[in-house]
Amino acid sequence: HKKIFLTFAKIVAADPIRLLKDCSYLVENIKKLPKEHQIEMLLALIVDDGCCKSWMLVLYEDQNEEVTNSVYSIWNSLFPNTAKINYIITKNNTKVYHIYVNRNGIILLKHEIDQLILKFGNIAHLWWKQEAFDKRYNKTRNSFAEMVQDTKNNKEERREAIIKYIKYNQVVSFYDI
Repeated sequence: HKKIFLTFAKIVAADPIRLLKDCSYLVENIKKLPKEHQIEMLLALIVDDGCCKSWMLVLYEDQNEEVTNSVYSIWNSLFPNTAKINYIITKNNTKVYHIYVNRNGIILLKHEIDQLILKFGNIAHLWWKQEAFDKRYNKTRNSFAEMVQDTKNNKEERREAIIKYIKYNQVVSFYDI
């Protein structure tokens, strides 16, 4: 409602008319709010229940690259290096930008949500998206996801160990690896 934009404009000392018309300006002004409110805004933006169906969480999608970059900058300020922006080209040759949150971002977001729930009560939940998000979070914490993450984090160390083993023994079996 317009009255909400007027109140918000007073809080962040912004132009209320421009807040209504310019999404990038709105997102840039949200950056002025405390962390809890920035997270609340991000939770409201999470695409829909389908955002949790793939391996990564789809935080946001839009055709406007500038707005997408603004939302990404808020996410990245709260949860650094846990998201990336990709785009798809539709049949109408339109770019649609997506912000994908990786496993570590999902874990950090879940931790923040839990902290907000402790502080503010159930109002901090993802509302209708909570069940889908919880399933996505549980997938990030299962044993297979842990192994994949461990492999990703330690692949260089393991590669060096295998090369060292081959140099020393001249021969290596799959079992040895």
